[in-house]
Amino acid sequence: MNRLLLAAALVVPACNATASAEPAAEAAEAESRETPAARATWVEAATVERSSASLHLILPGEVEGYRDAWLASSQGGYVESVSVEVGQSVKEGDVLFRIDRSLFQARLAQIENEVKAARRELARVKKAGSALASAEVDATHDRLVAAQASQRVAQIQASRATIRAPFDGALAAVELEKGEVAGAGTPAARLVVLDPVKVSISVADRDVGLLEVGADVRVSVDALAEPRDGKIARILPAADLDTRTFIVEVEVANKDKALLPGMIARVEVEQSLQQDSLLIPQGFLVTQRESNGVFVVEDGVARWRTLELGPLVRDQVVIDAGLEVGDNIVVVGQRALADGDAVILSRQGSCCVNGRPTFNSDSGS
Repeated sequence: MNRLLLAAALVVPACNATASAEPAAEAAEAESRETPAARATWVEAATVERSSASLHLILPGEVEGYRDAWLASSQGGYVESVSVEVGQSVKEGDVLFRIDRSLFQARLAQIENEVKAARRELARVKKAGSALASAEVDATHDRLVAAQASQRVAQIQASRATIRAPFDGALAAVELEKGEVAGAGTPAARLVVLDPVKVSISVADRDVGLLEVGADVRVSVDALAEPRDGKIARILPAADLDTRTFIVEVEVANKDKALLPGMIARVEVEQSLQQDSLLIPQGFLVTQRESNGVFVVEDGVARWRTLELGPLVRDQVVIDAGLEVGDNIVVVGQRALADGDAVILSRQGSCCVNGRPTFNSDSGS
């Protein structure tokens, strides 16, 4: 009897242990289904190296005279003489046209007589002394001042009846003939400076801030076999409202007069911008609420780095602090990462050449 009770006692605990193990296994299996293991993100990365940036532009332009002016008579009138012809070179001060000069000279002579008469009258009044009222003396003085003012106006009008060259240049057009009657402001001649010439180019806003006055450029036209050297002479400070581009003027020597206004030119700008710096494309940056930065791969994990940014160089940015040479930054897939995420490299390269990463021929793993 005692043996039967002992056997029963041994069987009951074994059954209880088997029953309690089954729910525990089921719970562990359910938990594993609800909480899957963390999965690594496939990314591409590039090792940061020091590099340089340069600006290379090839832009169309138009050759223009360094100075280009349409000359005219401010008064107009009968064209008495024409002293030049198209293509002629002239010096500053040379007479080009005389327009209705006799009429203005006659008017000037009349007013000069009025001035002489006013002076004589004023001298007579002053000689009379206290015998004349002060009001009469003042009136005589005022007449002289008015006559002198009229004389000055007549002198200006007479001088402008003769059209002179305002600077050295060549006549690209002569619009008047002797015997014509020209209206005030009618174009008489076009005077241009051909040595040097200037070439105007339109530059986008992202590039204009990188250009410098005095920078060397190369200018080519179809009429010449070889390009010519030039320099950036000026950068206009406001954009053209129609094209939203900035006009940049290039100066080119033209002693042989082979470059002529109206020719279409190609201007090549090659300018070094940043030397031996840490430069990365702006697209590699990740913007967070209070900072800009990148993710750096360290032992298979993405680590956030806050960066101090320097100047922009077109589509690249200089890194002042936060990165070191040799850091391996994520360049593809970075926007899906958080600090501490596991990553797997699908490609490994170096950063950067001309703003682009270069990748090894074999993919990383």
